[in-house]
Amino acid sequence: MKHFFMKKYIFAGVFLLILFTFGITNFIYQFDGMKTTFKEYGKITNQSDVKNLISKVEATANDKLLFKIDFIETYGYIQKLLGKSEIDNFTYGKDKNGYLNYASFYREDNSKLMEYAKQMRRLKESVESTGAKTLFINPPGKYQGHNSVFDSGFPVKDPNLVQDEFLLNLQSNGVETLDLRKPILESGLPYDKLFYKTDHHWTIEAAFLGFRAILSDMKSRYGLNVDPDGFYSDINNYNKYTYPKSMLGSMGRNTGINYSGLDDFTFITPKFKTDLVWESINLEGIKKRTEGSYEEAVLRLDLLTSSSKIYTVSKYDAYSQINPWDKITNKNNPNGPKILCIRDSYFSPTLSFLAPLCSEIDMIWPLATSSKVDIEKYLKENKFDYVFVELYPDNIDDEAFTFFKNK
Repeated sequence: MKHFFMKKYIFAGVFLLILFTFGITNFIYQFDGMKTTFKEYGKITNQSDVKNLISKVEATANDKLLFKIDFIETYGYIQKLLGKSEIDNFTYGKDKNGYLNYASFYREDNSKLMEYAKQMRRLKESVESTGAKTLFINPPGKYQGHNSVFDSGFPVKDPNLVQDEFLLNLQSNGVETLDLRKPILESGLPYDKLFYKTDHHWTIEAAFLGFRAILSDMKSRYGLNVDPDGFYSDINNYNKYTYPKSMLGSMGRNTGINYSGLDDFTFITPKFKTDLVWESINLEGIKKRTEGSYEEAVLRLDLLTSSSKIYTVSKYDAYSQINPWDKITNKNNPNGPKILCIRDSYFSPTLSFLAPLCSEIDMIWPLATSSKVDIEKYLKENKFDYVFVELYPDNIDDEAFTFFKNK
């Protein structure tokens, strides 16, 4: 009996030693990341700052975990062997065609949708005196019932309900809307060309369809015909390059290649000449400026060929990683429309396709947690012809609606 307990003590001691060693090693591995996090978010002025710091520390700890990729891939492989259609305690669900979606056991009602609609109305009223037109643009979510087929009773998250309610609230507040779900989903492009299996974003092909739908809407709604002969909206005037099995989206990075697989990535660039300037301020407040052709100014071509970064960045980010503030200036069209777009990452490629038809496109990402842009002040200091607001359904929340709050 004494020998039996001795083996238990030895096993427990070895286990604790391994755990302690891993903890110390992981602390050293995460030190620089934690130092940066405290530098960026460590200024505490209220309770909200405390919550934000805790959230960022937790995110850094998860992101910088030693052997994180190995843990994810091992876990994903086991789930695949078990034939599970859910992973990570129903964080994600895989449909019968292998597409990852967000799971949810119940609809999370947002009681503030009407208040957000009122904030949009105040934005519209604020810029009306300058002659600017305001438009809320609603992109399609990945989950579509007739294409996203799960086992009966699977708790998948349906964003369409939130979108429908919010669009209704906007219209009741006199805010014009453009619902891209119909033109995108009924375009004739198959579902597997519209969305990625491993990511929540639409594809670059779908983003191009969104660009075409915006051109058509601006012509019918405002009488603005910036593409009279249809040259810019013709896909034949663009190059298309496909990189097979080369992209791992944000969902895939959290579940592992073993579970999610890889996506093909199609890249679209203009065949025509462009002369653009792209300026940005990133989350760390660092300014950047590039200029030249579409490829030189807007795109990050290094992400297309780098397989070593597949677990850290997506090829989707080749259309400029989203920043708190970006601006694309078109030297070839100084008299074109000037647009401000308050948006999320969904719209990066769409706006880049629109840039050659405009004189300037300013982009603000309100979800940024540092280097925030004061949108109300920005509107006072700059004059625009059009103010667009675009938000993916999961981003319709307090972090996005930082402007024109009820004071």
